[in-house]
Amino acid sequence: TNMSEMFRYATKFNKDISIDWIVEECYSELLDFNPDINRVHKVNLKQFKKRKSLFFLLRELRKVHKFGKFDLVIDLQGLIKSAIVAKLISSDKIFGFDKYSVREPIASRFYSNKINIGYSENVVNRNVALISEALKIKYNNKKIYLEHEPKGTMAKALYAIAEKIRYEKIGSKKLKGVKNNIT
Repeated sequence: TNMSEMFRYATKFNKDISIDWIVEECYSELLDFNPDINRVHKVNLKQFKKRKSLFFLLRELRKVHKFGKFDLVIDLQGLIKSAIVAKLISSDKIFGFDKYSVREPIASRFYSNKINIGYSENVVNRNVALISEALKIKYNNKKIYLEHEPKGTMAKALYAIAEKIRYEKIGSKKLKGVKNNIT
C-alpha cells in the first residue's frame, strides 16, 4: 500500500473527502499533478534556516494560517516544524503520532488526536494507520493477514470471519466508525 492508493481509496469510500497537502516548495513538483490531491499548498520553511530571518519565518507561518478552515489535519511527519504548521491551520481535529511514536516527542503536544504505533514500523504502514484512524476507514495489513492464514477451506472461511469480527471490535472501541465500513 502506498499513500496514493490510500487517498484513492479514501476518496472512493467517501466522495465528500477532499485532500489538500502542505509541502515544502522545493518538493511541490512531486505532488502538483497527483489526481488524488485537491490542492497543494506550498511553504518555504527551509529558507528560514538559510536566511536565519525571523521575519521570513513569521511570513511563511502567517501564510499557513490563511489556508482556510479544514475538517481535520493529519501530520504524517511527526516533527516539531510540521506539528506547528498543523496547529496553525484552522481545524478542531489534528491527528498525529503520540510521543512514543515520533522522532521529536514534543511534536505530539500539538495534536488533539494521537495514535501509538512503533517508530520502527514501516513508514508506509505507520502513515496508513494514522490516515485510517483520522478518516475512520478500514485498514488491513494484507501481508500479516496472509502470513497467519490457515490451510483448508473451512479454516480460511473461519479466519475471514474472525478478521471481520476484529474490525468490529476495533471499530466499536478504538476507531469509532470502522464497524460501519465493513463490507
